[in-house]
Amino acid sequence: LEDFDMVYLWFPYMQERNAKDYASMLNASRCFIVDNHERPIELLRSDRRREITKAIREDSIRMRSKGFRSLIDVRSELKSELVKDQAKMLGIAQWKRFDVLNRYLRGFRPGEMTVITGGTGFGKTTFVCEYALDLLIQGVRTLFCSFEMPDEKILKWMLVQFAA
Repeated sequence: LEDFDMVYLWFPYMQERNAKDYASMLNASRCFIVDNHERPIELLRSDRRREITKAIREDSIRMRSKGFRSLIDVRSELKSELVKDQAKMLGIAQWKRFDVLNRYLRGFRPGEMTVITGGTGFGKTTFVCEYALDLLIQGVRTLFCSFEMPDEKILKWMLVQFAA
């Protein structure tokens, strides 16, 4: 099977776990599992060959290494979380001075990392210092990293903002 760039596995519904195991043995990044409850042999017997091609084309899910997930793979879970379970989306800390951020981001959640990017002089450091100060005042541990400014300058910046 090493000659093939893509391998499609179509196991009976009850054997899905086995399909995933085989995919991992065959190099998961090139394997697709056909997620269709009908068995291909039954489709052939009932002269529904076109449905086999359609299932391979439309119902195949790409296998990935265990450490990687695609948004395509988790989109229904993500949609459910975003639309149906608003309480789950609330963070452990809401910003006191940034109501707009609270409405859009719903707070600061454990395990998340926020990356702020932009050109020099656009106010990234000013904003992030305010952002971090707001959370620090509430007792939320905050890690702040800058590739442009030394730590001492950032600390002075935050002290000036805090004093103002």
